[in-house]
Amino acid sequence: MGALMKRELDSMHLASQYQNKLKAFIAVYGILGVGVPVFFWVLGPGVVGLMSGDMVNTSILVIGLIHSSQAISLHLFREDAHRQLTFLQTLPVRKPAIVHAKFTSVLLLSVFVIGWMFMVAGANTLLSDITVSDFWLAVGFFCSLIISTEAVVLLTYFTRGADRVNVMYWVSFAGWAVLFVLSGLFMKSLGKEPDSFVFIIYILVALFVYLFCWRLAVRRVNKRGFPQETGYKADQIQTIDSRGKGD
Repeated sequence: MGALMKRELDSMHLASQYQNKLKAFIAVYGILGVGVPVFFWVLGPGVVGLMSGDMVNTSILVIGLIHSSQAISLHLFREDAHRQLTFLQTLPVRKPAIVHAKFTSVLLLSVFVIGWMFMVAGANTLLSDITVSDFWLAVGFFCSLIISTEAVVLLTYFTRGADRVNVMYWVSFAGWAVLFVLSGLFMKSLGKEPDSFVFIIYILVALFVYLFCWRLAVRRVNKRGFPQETGYKADQIQTIDSRGKGD
């Protein structure tokens, strides 16, 4: 299990696409950790004033969402292109262990991204004129969206294959957005402003969805095994591989 976890985490971050992984890691996560916050801070109301505090927070949260979805989807596409599920079944590991390793690794990545979003957006909220309720509402939506959509993506990957991942991502995205709007209207009808408790509720619901999809994926693999990997076409595999040929 430990070796599977290390394999998943090593291949999931965006820097794994490049030959010089250390250089790429510093570049990618240096930009995310320092460059992006400084860039938006300069453009925000504290300096240039081209962007409002709410717009800066939204931009930060969208970047976090894109980063997590891209890292995971590219990882799954590369896995399918090189038939990694088929390869892993030749090793002395149980099929549920493969599912557990991938779900655990994706959850860890999501927690890392959510922590980054929370700290950067929180700092911007303290430095700007953003109300606390707006902060909790925005962060609650994007953080819970990351967890819930990745749950559906992984369940789709283990039940239908990588070909359906993109479609189900957008279906789950739309479904969570609708649920979020309906819950917001319900809170408004009660005269309740979003706060940290609302944020916790969103995260708990998203975690419930994640654990439920995790359980379904394990049951599906135990009963029917992994879906057949058809792999990507030659030009698609070349496109994926070409991302790792540069420095």
